[in-house]
Amino acid sequence: AVQIFTGTNTFTNHIFPRVLGVGLIHTSDMVVNQSTWTTVPFSAERWDRGEMHTTGGVTIATVTIVRTGIYIVTANASYLNSTNNGELGLRIMSTGNRVGIICEHIYSRTSGSPVLREGMVCPTTIDMTANDTIYVQTFQSTDATRTLTSSGEYSPKLAVTYWGD
Repeated sequence: AVQIFTGTNTFTNHIFPRVLGVGLIHTSDMVVNQSTWTTVPFSAERWDRGEMHTTGGVTIATVTIVRTGIYIVTANASYLNSTNNGELGLRIMSTGNRVGIICEHIYSRTSGSPVLREGMVCPTTIDMTANDTIYVQTFQSTDATRTLTSSGEYSPKLAVTYWGD
């Protein structure tokens, strides 16, 4: 049960269903080479209800859909500052019954003024089939190498939540 504040010194217990889904985070800075789509390996789980994320090895970057249905999928990532022009990209990919890009965000940097961080968010709702997989890739064309930051709320994240049939 979760206690919800309902007034002065009053809490009410509520039961919330365990929602099928997974939340992942990348916990260390990651260097991304120029002009190459690079898969983001997620190093920590925020939650995994349904054993959708396999830890270790090549599959650390992959979420496996365990139940056919509609899913809400969101990824985000931020690069440390640069004064160079170019593009930054973030995309959510799928293999299995649904193959290819399921969401893509391309950010064109045309100003030479530095900013602390440049972030991208890629949210989508998609119909998935059991055993399809989801993974995240990032891209940058501003520098020979550029750092994808792992600083707090800016660290790369992926959330996949089952919405229904």
